Amino acid sequence: MKILIASDLHGSVTAFQKVLENEPNCDMMLLLGDYLYHGPRNPLPDGYNPKAMAELINSLSNAVLVKGNVDASIDEELIKWPMSPLVHLVFCNNTDKKDIHVLAHHGHNMEITKFYKVQMVVSGHTHVKVLEYDPNEGMFRLNPGSPSLPKDGVPSYAVMLDDFRVVLKSLDGQVLKELQLT
Repeated sequence: MKILIASDLHGSVTAFQKVLENEPNCDMMLLLGDYLYHGPRNPLPDGYNPKAMAELINSLSNAVLVKGNVDASIDEELIKWPMSPLVHLVFCNNTDKKDIHVLAHHGHNMEITKFYKVQMVVSGHTHVKVLEYDPNEGMFRLNPGSPSLPKDGVPSYAVMLDDFRVVLKSLDGQVLKELQLT
């Protein structure tokens, strides 16, 4: 299974189309919020077109959406996929039959994670990419950054592969970091 993970699209059809071109054969797309609106503290991203972004997201056949802090009720009317503040996913590796429990949320309320016993927390919000193992928490953390408004200078997204490898990639497809979860 190949899972595309992206966050903080902020209405940039150009950036999201590039991500989709880079990763054409995904079994699932896990999107972590802030889909249409660019937010009051952000500049307009290249290719800003909220209506076209809603149509692009609606055209996906395999999406799981987390609600972000700037996703309004009108956004939920425009996008056909339900948005949830938290998503708990369980992935199974068919080779060794190990499960990975993943908690996905936007990231604007990190306190939520302390209530869940998961192997991996996936969040966005900060626009800064993170892929690490936290030994104090005993879990992996992933923030795919943002393909449209990166706060660390490099537009990015992530992919989780069926062997439980997570790969952070730049918008031009370069591997930035890779981590094995099992």
